[in-house]
Amino acid sequence: MGSKSSKNKFNEAQNRAVSHGGGPLLVLAGPGSGKTSVIIGRVRFLIEEKKISPGRILVVTFSRAAAGEMKERFFAFGLKNSSAVTFGTFHSFFFGILRTAYGYEANQVASEEERMNIMLGCIRQYRLDGENLKTLAVNLLSEIAVVKEEKTELENYYSVSCAAETFRMIYRKYEEELGKLKKIDYEDMLLMTHRLLSERKDILDACSGRFQWILVDEFQDINRLQYEIVRMIAGKRKNLTAVGDDDQSIYGFRGARPEIMLGFQKDFPEAERILLDRNYRSTPEIVQAAGRLISCNTKRFPKAILAVRPHGSAVRVCVCADPLSEVRYITGQIKELKKKGLLYRNTAILYRTNLQPRFLIQDLMSENIPFRMKEALPDLMDHWIAKDFAAYLLLAHKEGSRRDVLRICNRPNRFIRREALQKDPSDLNDVKQYYKDQSRMLERIRHLEYDLRALAQMDVFRAVGYIRKEIGYDAFLSGYAKEYRIDAEELLETADEIMESGEGFRLPKDWLDHGREIRHELSGKNLKEDNGEEKDAVNLMTFHASKGLEFPAVFIMDANEGITPYRKAVTGGETEEERRMFYVAMTRAADCLEICTCKKRFRREAKPSVFLSEIRGK
Repeated sequence: MGSKSSKNKFNEAQNRAVSHGGGPLLVLAGPGSGKTSVIIGRVRFLIEEKKISPGRILVVTFSRAAAGEMKERFFAFGLKNSSAVTFGTFHSFFFGILRTAYGYEANQVASEEERMNIMLGCIRQYRLDGENLKTLAVNLLSEIAVVKEEKTELENYYSVSCAAETFRMIYRKYEEELGKLKKIDYEDMLLMTHRLLSERKDILDACSGRFQWILVDEFQDINRLQYEIVRMIAGKRKNLTAVGDDDQSIYGFRGARPEIMLGFQKDFPEAERILLDRNYRSTPEIVQAAGRLISCNTKRFPKAILAVRPHGSAVRVCVCADPLSEVRYITGQIKELKKKGLLYRNTAILYRTNLQPRFLIQDLMSENIPFRMKEALPDLMDHWIAKDFAAYLLLAHKEGSRRDVLRICNRPNRFIRREALQKDPSDLNDVKQYYKDQSRMLERIRHLEYDLRALAQMDVFRAVGYIRKEIGYDAFLSGYAKEYRIDAEELLETADEIMESGEGFRLPKDWLDHGREIRHELSGKNLKEDNGEEKDAVNLMTFHASKGLEFPAVFIMDANEGITPYRKAVTGGETEEERRMFYVAMTRAADCLEICTCKKRFRREAKPSVFLSEIRGK
């Protein structure tokens, strides 16, 4: 409830949650319902009213920031021995158990950077380059985590990022490299903790004896191993308070299982369930629109959430002609809000994936509107498809090199051997000399020369289109995707993005220089004023990154089919998670919520998201 309530006052539902006695408790805490205040209030109640020793209480959540905020707010009460309460993340809690039992040191747990470097090495070894390498590495690490957390037999797991057998080789290589470093990852910590508590009753009894009251925040994000460990420690006392919102479970790719929260009362039939049904953050218009959307999910606890605040402006859906019109509309609205006195920092622009805001960033820069990004923007021009297009264009303009010819000579396949490219063949004469007695090969090379001459007459946008359709690059991408068992649609969409970025550029050099300028601008963004204070800047972030935050004004971009819900969401469960993501994005808004959709994307018709009709209740 934050600043919307005094710290000692609770509504009826909050008070019931705070003053619950012993035994299991499930608290359904919707957006803006005062979840953190209730957790802190409950810890205080246990100490002051139930006379529970602070050292017997464990409060666990998923991020250091959330754990730190709760700890700080609780310590502000100044209770005697309050520092004995354990506030921490699952990571720190499980590591503490292993440190006590096995003497583990912090440097024995692989860092994110170490895990990423290992995975990038695996990707290069097995020649996987189907997309941005770092994105692929993140996806593969997430899949490895799920295999470990679900305790799935490797032979029975089928990857969505690459061929099944390739994934198994990568998994084994990743484990081998971790072993060489004598390190474990977070999932190993979970497995080792679970095994330790399962096999050593004395250690389990010691944990259960110390932590007799357990409160879990963001319970909807728990995975199976974490839940099993928490249940083991709660033991026969069952003093387990689970606080969260099943409608905000959006981390399925990390192994979060909302069905655990939905099944809590099956595991604990005696559990009391309390709904925090008051939203103190958003206007009734936003609460009701978000409620209509999320009610379309079937696997959830039904809820009637009421807004406490007075009425405000209606949720607005803006239909834009295309992405360029969309970003210009959003930047125009932000400037109007600024004129009315709203600070930039009180505005957020949210999107489904971090590939989306490229046009937005360019427009914000051109309008001199400062912005900050919570996640790094993938470098579109660093993608191998962009490098292929650039190689074609540079060669067409006589600015290429042997490396550029090597890149594109067999994309699509012309059966040109590497041995034919020993010199620096900027005009392909040496290649023709190599194949002087092979008429079919000479014909292919002459055709390539013709294509390069044609490209030299076109602007960048038209030239990339020619490469894709006339030269056959799109067909090459489809074949590549089939060979490496990856999503062809994703590669073609990346090609669309790159092609669109070339709009307005006559020469490839200007296009590439512009990409470098954008990259330099983003890497060197200074968001500090001269006095060291944080600059007033608009917030740009994905739906995922926005969770837990709130802003007076929120703009949601690209509410189109294929983007949200994402085209990879094919099962009912995946679509429901997409809907939960959109719900999270909507409920970040306190006063003003605008949702934008485009009629066209990449010069093709685009359908509005099905979520828009659900929001309207149609």
